[in-house]
Amino acid sequence: MNCLKIKIYGEVQGIGLRYETKMKADELGLKGFVRNETDGTVFIEAYGAERSLSELLEWLEKTFAAQISELRQNFSDGRERYEEFMIK
Repeated sequence: MNCLKIKIYGEVQGIGLRYETKMKADELGLKGFVRNETDGTVFIEAYGAERSLSELLEWLEKTFAAQISELRQNFSDGRERYEEFMIK
């Protein structure tokens, strides 16, 4: 299973990013979660096909480009631990 972890910096809380990310992840058949962090960032941990994970990343960069100042991502192999994609 492929895993993508993303930390998003910028004006990214309070703009619907978590809700929209869940909708996109569901559309792509991904599992995992998205959550606001106390430092003002948003963290995503997603599991699925490499192509779907790449599509999620491209969608984030395109859809929220004006609000994102930095986006750090890490692709790895991982063991899926979730039955769905959720907002935490």
